[in-house]
Amino acid sequence: MACYMYDMDPALTQIGDNVTVSYGCKFACHGKGQSHTPIVIENGAYIGMASLILSGKTGLSIGKGAIVGAGSVVTRSVPPHCVVAGNPARVIKDAKK
Repeated sequence: MACYMYDMDPALTQIGDNVTVSYGCKFACHGKGQSHTPIVIENGAYIGMASLILSGKTGLSIGKGAIVGAGSVVTRSVPPHCVVAGNPARVIKDAKK
């Protein structure tokens, strides 16, 4: 199983309990000429295979119990208990409803 974290700042990266990160996921916490920004993955989140998580200029979080569909490109925070998918990732279902 492989997961790639590009030039991450451990102090700005938080991964909660019972998080699943599937094969081939990639995380990047800054772009050219940009300082590191936080990535927070809350408890119980699931990140599908080959997803790309880009924290951008302000950082992002993947909420508690959220699901990121396989191959998604996440560029904004994901609300708790929501399912997101696509490029860019968009909410397709609120699992609480």
